[in-house]
Amino acid sequence: MIHPAGKKVAVEKGKTLLDAVKQLAASEETSVEVPCGGLGLCGNCRIRVITGRMQPPTEAELEALSETELQKGYRLACQAVVTESLEVGIPPESMSSPPDLQTAGASITVAPDPIVKRYGLRLRESSLTNPKSCWQQIEHALASEHGATVSRIDAELIRRRNPLARETTVAVSVADAEVINLHTGGNPPPLAGLAVDLGTTKVAGYLVDLSSGKVLASDGVLNPQVRCGADVITRLAYAGDSPQHAGQMCRMARECINHLADTLTTRAGLKRSDIEQAVIVGNTAMQHLLLHWPTAQLCRSPFMPASTSPLLIKSRELQLDFAPGAQVYFLPSVAGFIGGDHTAMMLATRLDRSESVTLGFDIGTNTELALCCAGKIYCCSCASGPAFEGGALRHGVRAVPGAVSRVRLEADGQVRYQTIGSQPAVGVCGSGAVDAVAQLVKNNIVNSAGIMDEHHPGVRPGGEDAPVEFVLVSADKSGTGRDITLNQGDINAIQLAKAAIASATALLLSTAKLAIKDIEQVIVAGAFGSHLGLGSAISIGLFPELPRDRFAEVGNAAGTGARMALISAAERREAESLAAKVTVVELATHPEFGAVFSRSLQFPKPAAQTEFP
Repeated sequence: MIHPAGKKVAVEKGKTLLDAVKQLAASEETSVEVPCGGLGLCGNCRIRVITGRMQPPTEAELEALSETELQKGYRLACQAVVTESLEVGIPPESMSSPPDLQTAGASITVAPDPIVKRYGLRLRESSLTNPKSCWQQIEHALASEHGATVSRIDAELIRRRNPLARETTVAVSVADAEVINLHTGGNPPPLAGLAVDLGTTKVAGYLVDLSSGKVLASDGVLNPQVRCGADVITRLAYAGDSPQHAGQMCRMARECINHLADTLTTRAGLKRSDIEQAVIVGNTAMQHLLLHWPTAQLCRSPFMPASTSPLLIKSRELQLDFAPGAQVYFLPSVAGFIGGDHTAMMLATRLDRSESVTLGFDIGTNTELALCCAGKIYCCSCASGPAFEGGALRHGVRAVPGAVSRVRLEADGQVRYQTIGSQPAVGVCGSGAVDAVAQLVKNNIVNSAGIMDEHHPGVRPGGEDAPVEFVLVSADKSGTGRDITLNQGDINAIQLAKAAIASATALLLSTAKLAIKDIEQVIVAGAFGSHLGLGSAISIGLFPELPRDRFAEVGNAAGTGARMALISAAERREAESLAAKVTVVELATHPEFGAVFSRSLQFPKPAAQTEFP
């Protein structure tokens, strides 16, 4: 029995509690966070055993759980093996709640010029005196009435439609000289397309009227692959374990897109089969997993993608249930882990057209950077890890209701905080963690090396089974009944993540022979970047120290770029041109990377007090 779902699940002896929860998660909105992919490294999948006996804790559990927690029945779901009937409860902080998934992005005007064109035709009834099928009549009418040359008709469309014609009007959709869909009657649905930003954590979808460019519906959902790991490296390792795991990751992504398409079309009063064109952008790993491409070469140097070229395939090849002949277009990747989502971000922000020196960040579990100056584009990617999205933190959660998102320390030592939705605190998300670290550094509770002062009155000293930690929310005020803290390991996780981005920034500038002072504009893309406290990010060295008015937050620019490529053939050509002219800076082989990264680990000296925005 698993609470709070109140459901019984049958699992074989020898399976883990995580296997039981995953089985339940397939049919219920109940799951647990496993950022490490179930390897026992993160300690996020705590479950409390209410009744029943279990084997002794593993070494991973002894490392992650305190003696008090073990006495209360807490175990790690990924480690605890089921040997008999049990009753367990998933605490709130372990549950995978629907996060605050941003879909809003940069606003840009693009003249619609979609690949798919819609034509209205009138057919005559097939007869002995008019021995022509509807397809023969359509091909002739398209050429004679609209000057549209058609060289083929989608085979699946022919299979689904009766070739005998009757006296009627039809609306025919044509893409790349191929008839891909047919609507009978006088009131066809809008010419609909779907743009998808397939992110490591979130999947954002936009249902678009291709004729006008208007967004008919948009939404964001959690990428179901998070059950198998919070970051791309963990997921690639999981997929590489076996063909079954690779297939599972592929199915998860495809089913997620189908479900998202269902949600959006229902909201717009359409059907999923009305989608006649789609554009999908994602980082290199996400694209490989969706396409079921080989991934082994991505896991070792020189980290080569199977392909970086743009791709146009039938939606049915991906088991995406759209219109019979619907196509899916993938923007080109740049290289390595600089994927099509970064190309989309550059397209949406017009980085290459800026006359000023512009630095662009697309922050996520994998962060991409672009530096544009004097007509040149320099790009790199860095593994910033899941800390900015709440992963790898002791009490980390995603941007869910109740997540601590803003933190400030008052002069008297009191902690002032805000939570998403003003709900009781259940954990701390990425923006809250960055705020908290900035405040701890500001108040000399954490030094420039990232070490917490154990003697500070606000710090709880560590013991044999407890790390040094700072209490953000006391148990009596939290929504979990437990203290919500930031410990030394959490500080180090944020430190490593910010150092990855800061060192990438430094090496891009060095390659272009520029200094921080030369940067005239900074564009911050990505959902996390939009929630981030800019002052805190600058104060810990995540962003370069520049005047605030040089920063612009543009939201989900990758999603905007996907929409642009969806409604305009010219924008696709622009995206392909952009990807081709990028100079890639490989951080792993850069001779100065080690030294620069080491310096970037340091926190800058405390600056002015960070206020809530």
